[in-house]
Amino acid sequence: MHQFEVAQGFIEQCQAGAPVRALARAFQAGTEALGFRHFACCSHVDPLQPPRRAVMLHSYPREWAELFSELEFFEVDPVLLRASRSLVPFSWDTADFQDELSPPQQEIFHEARRYGLTHGYTVPIHSAHAPRDFRASCSVVPDSDR
Repeated sequence: MHQFEVAQGFIEQCQAGAPVRALARAFQAGTEALGFRHFACCSHVDPLQPPRRAVMLHSYPREWAELFSELEFFEVDPVLLRASRSLVPFSWDTADFQDELSPPQQEIFHEARRYGLTHGYTVPIHSAHAPRDFRASCSVVPDSDR
């Protein structure tokens, strides 16, 4: 399937008002068809205890989500922090991103690698209609190192 058709199919489901669970399945199928192993489209909150009105859609390994929540990585995760202050998408592999990592953030990336979460690409999401407390982003992790 052509990349445009994958994206357009998902957009059409959104416009049709499909239920959130159906949209999550469609998004996962679409990202997998485009060569991504994992995705996370979410508010920058605790993934296991999201507040009301927060968005939490992801295909990250359950064990990673549990560790992320337990160790409160959502408070210092460099991807979430960059997405909160940036308007442009970014790759986790760029030198300018990597150079900003503090030792605790480097440790987060070290742990994430154990779960196959490397070489990601993140699109910050900013909306005038979203609650002010909920920053959000959408990240994808490719199925390979290429």
